[in-house]
This record gives sequence, structure tokens and C-alpha cells, in this order.
Amino acid sequence: MSEPDYEVVTSTSDAGFLRITVAGVFGVQRTKHLFDRAAADAKHHGASRVLIDAMGVVGSVSTMAHLELGAHAASRFRGVRFVLVGRPEVIDRFGETVAVNRGADARVFLNEAEALSWLLGDGKA
Repeated sequence: MSEPDYEVVTSTSDAGFLRITVAGVFGVQRTKHLFDRAAADAKHHGASRVLIDAMGVVGSVSTMAHLELGAHAASRFRGVRFVLVGRPEVIDRFGETVAVNRGADARVFLNEAEALSWLLGDGKA
């Protein structure tokens, strides 16, 4: 049985980037669908930068899930700078490393201020 998608609280294009805010219980398939939607929305809006606010996502994530999702994100966000903000139990640097090693311009953060600084800056932070 397929898991339902996250509740998408907002999806807007402003300040030079696309913001998507989501909430729900973590799931691998729903996160893949989220990445697919975010990439499609970025293309639709002509956005080269995407912030996904996943602070409303709860649950724990296995190392294998981080591997799978990092690879999936890298395959979807070609040519798009991508940042994910989430809770410590949901995100970690391993998924980020997987995505970056596969060519993504991506980072994960625990707070939005740092995420925005990186997303809108030169990416060195």
C-alpha cells in the first residue's frame, strides 16, 4: 500500500527562491514524491533555488533511507540549489553527502536562518 503524500502547507515563489513547507510523519516514498514535486514546481516557476521547510515532519530516518533519499534528491534537482530544513531526528549530513557526491548543490540545516544564508549566498558557509 502506498503512503499518502505530506501535507503541503505552502508552496510559494518569493524572494528569489521557491519555498515549500511540509508536515506529516516521515516516509521514504512521500519524501521522494516531495522531491519530485519540488523539482517540478521549481521548473514551473523558473526558480533556481529551493527551500524545503520540513520542520513539521516527525519520525526517525534510517541510514539506508538517507542514502536512498540523497541519491533521489540529486537526480531531481539538477541545476537547482536546494536546501532542506528539518528536525535533528529527520535530517543528517549523510544524506546531504550522498546528494552532493552525486552532483547536487544541496545542504541540510537545523534552522532556517542558516539555510537562507547558504541558499541566497555564495554557498561557501
